[in-house]
Amino acid sequence: TTTNFVIADLASGNKKKYNIAVKDIHKISNKYYAYAASGACGIFPINKEKDSIWDHSIISKNKGNKVWPEASQSIANVRGKSVAFNSKSKTIYFATHINLFAVNKNIIKTISYNNKALYIKKLQQYNNDIYALNTQGELFRILDNHKISIIKLNANTEILSIKNIKIIKNYLFLLTNSELYYFDLLDKTKKLIQLNFGRQNELSDIEIIDDRIAILNGGEILLTKLSTNKKINAKPILHIKSFNVNQKSYSLPHLKKFDYDQNNIEIQLSILSFSTGSKFPLYYKINNSSWQQLAPESRVIQLPLLAPNTYKIQFKLGQIEDYSYGISSLTFKIEKPWWLTFPAYLIYTAIGGLFLFTFYQLRMKQLKHKNSMLEEKIMLEKNLRIYTLKSIKAQMNPHFFYNALNTIQSFIFENDKRNASTYLSKFSRLTRTILEMSEKETVSLYEEIEALKLYLDIEKARFNTDFEYQIEIDSSIDLEFIKIPSMLIQPYVENAIKHGLLHKSNQKTLSLKFKKNQIHLEIQIEDNGIGRIKSMALNKIKNSNHQSFATEANLKRLTALNTENSTLVVEYIDKVDLNGIASGTIVFIRIPIS
Repeated sequence: TTTNFVIADLASGNKKKYNIAVKDIHKISNKYYAYAASGACGIFPINKEKDSIWDHSIISKNKGNKVWPEASQSIANVRGKSVAFNSKSKTIYFATHINLFAVNKNIIKTISYNNKALYIKKLQQYNNDIYALNTQGELFRILDNHKISIIKLNANTEILSIKNIKIIKNYLFLLTNSELYYFDLLDKTKKLIQLNFGRQNELSDIEIIDDRIAILNGGEILLTKLSTNKKINAKPILHIKSFNVNQKSYSLPHLKKFDYDQNNIEIQLSILSFSTGSKFPLYYKINNSSWQQLAPESRVIQLPLLAPNTYKIQFKLGQIEDYSYGISSLTFKIEKPWWLTFPAYLIYTAIGGLFLFTFYQLRMKQLKHKNSMLEEKIMLEKNLRIYTLKSIKAQMNPHFFYNALNTIQSFIFENDKRNASTYLSKFSRLTRTILEMSEKETVSLYEEIEALKLYLDIEKARFNTDFEYQIEIDSSIDLEFIKIPSMLIQPYVENAIKHGLLHKSNQKTLSLKFKKNQIHLEIQIEDNGIGRIKSMALNKIKNSNHQSFATEANLKRLTALNTENSTLVVEYIDKVDLNGIASGTIVFIRIPIS
């Protein structure tokens, strides 16, 4: 193989395995074989007989390493490619990646051509001559006195890419990727003959059987006459190479039953075609299904995760309507798992009856609980509508309307027609917006923010120039897509103005920030007012029972909106400066995003 070399005695069954990649071997006596391998070239014995030539030769003195102690390594640190033996001169030729070496009993020497190293990839021996193919595709003849001559064939071979040569009987064959040539070594003219054999994929090897040439062409064996180069007509043969179950191979005559989890089937096929110009499509079918054609170059059928059943797989060559090549088939069975057998079903029935009775009892309890929850839900929805209406009604309280109209009236008295018209228009739009939103359970975040802007602009007119507000919206927020309960934010904005900023003497600021993460819309309302504690103290002094914009009603509304899976959270943070004096309030409102 590519990494191991095994010597097996077929008589005794003994085997020796060596971790070395041997590329070529050649018998040089009854005791010794010459080898060319990756790493070294030399000889190795196969028995303990005495050999008068090679036992004490220069090539046998350099013993092998720990991997292959029986062998010699006379030419070390080379990549051996091929080996040949001239029985007349008792000379071994080793082809390596650095040069061609000739070795006899006493001498190891390099062989060159025109004072240049020979990079040979294949050696073949005929009588007392050695034929060599170099890496450039040139063909050489080496006589027993190491004299080298290049073999000139006809001009067509100059454009060939010869990848291998092989001598069988008195014929030297030249193989390319898809063409095959040969000439008779007894013919002094070296007339080159090309073999035409129809479909050509990739030529791997050849052999002569009587007067026929057997050619390994891809996955097919092609036969053609050597003398006349005529095709031999014979029916193709379909051969089932292997039957693998879960990547384990099974012998075809003994296919029987497999366990339920042995259900990954792979069938490898091959076609022995002796009619070189024809193509034979391959069909298969499973049980009573229709015929399926394999891809032209495919020879593998994969059947993954087959269900328990008895399977009969049939194969046929030729067109779908042509049965002249016959049909091959194989049958196997995949057993059911134990839990799908009749005794298992009896157990399932008993267990199922017990579970059914238990389920009935639990279901009755669940229905009672569901009815109770439904009644509670109806009550919560009723309360939600009541609190929503109260919140909306409070937002249209006379106090706000009175303040807004007073501001507009002051513009009129001052003959500020422009501001009077502007704020009257905004007041009208806000009133209409509140009435429209009162009919909706939810509105888009865009609609809510627009209503807030109208409200803040009207309030700003009352404060003249010492009140500023800003609204920041995260760029990742889709204002039209996100829906929230209608008029939810405005009561908290009103509290910031009425109870925080109204009593502040200098510059008043209010900021609204809208941010979003994967599950929440977070609204931050921040003011620089007098703080909640001082505001409550002032309200206590005034003994006022009024709570602007229905704060209490809005809290009850939030409670009604909250469920087990969706909770609206309101959080207050009291700001203080470095001296511990209140410097405003931050309100966080977190609304789940569904």
